[in-house]
Amino acid sequence: REGLTHYQRNCRPTYGNAAQWRSRPGSFQMDATEADIYLVSRFDRSQVVGRPCIYMAVDTATQLVTGVYVGLEAGELAVLKTPENAAMDKVQFCQQYGIEISPEQWPCSGLPEEIITDKGRDFLSDRVKEFCAKYGIEMQSLPPFMPEQKPMIEKSFDLLQSRFKPLLRGKGVIEDDAQERWSTDYRAQAVLDLDEFTAIVIHCIVYLNSGRLLSSCKSPSQTWLDAAPALLAVNAEELHHFTLPRAVVKLTRKGIVHNGLTYTPDISAPLHIGSNYEIAYNPSDSSAIFIWEALDKIYGGTYQRHLYGCLFCRYA
Repeated sequence: REGLTHYQRNCRPTYGNAAQWRSRPGSFQMDATEADIYLVSRFDRSQVVGRPCIYMAVDTATQLVTGVYVGLEAGELAVLKTPENAAMDKVQFCQQYGIEISPEQWPCSGLPEEIITDKGRDFLSDRVKEFCAKYGIEMQSLPPFMPEQKPMIEKSFDLLQSRFKPLLRGKGVIEDDAQERWSTDYRAQAVLDLDEFTAIVIHCIVYLNSGRLLSSCKSPSQTWLDAAPALLAVNAEELHHFTLPRAVVKLTRKGIVHNGLTYTPDISAPLHIGSNYEIAYNPSDSSAIFIWEALDKIYGGTYQRHLYGCLFCRYA
């Protein structure tokens, strides 16, 4: 009566057990959502910057939250930051926000063998496909209107927001009456900046991983440790450079001009004046850029790419 889309999304019967879909760890479900809270700028607390986006990766077999990205940007770069977070040491990651944890509370460190997502445009971009091809990750894209095929990530978002929303009520949290007439303007209640909210999300994830019990009377972190998963260990610096945004620039006699700054290469670098090069840069760190160089050989019909080892210094 209400159309095929409504039936497939809300009324279609589902079968099977989601917990037994994957029997061993290493299959991550990824998705994104917009947090129900408004944030302010860390430089001007009176200015509301909007609602943050949360990208998460959850292991299918153990329900462990393996990676997270919290930011104001959404797209392919945010997607790449999520497996980068899953591969890094979580103790060092939490220390960046002043949180002390033990390795057993968030034990994941490595890249999976499979990523399960929906057909979102940011999950099917060329950069994501290049990332999966480089590290040998199988990408499974689910058909539309089938959230029951990745229920772990869907429920994890629900548990995450239901965890912090009661604690932050009156501090920018959006309630159910946000679209009703004469409702409260929740933007005027915003008091948290992005770093403060990220620290709160980390606390919630640590609780979801080590503080709650599953039907097996074990926490997700205990289930993960008992399963002893074998993930792909990668170089953290190389993975970070691979996930940076890129641009095509031209090398001149003065150097490379990017974002109003001039970078001069090392004399020993095999670069040619007048040629165009693809660079990787960090928007939050303008001290250096990195050049991506394509190899001459072709393997399997695709060009293998690597990060050129020459660090570019900023030209004063």
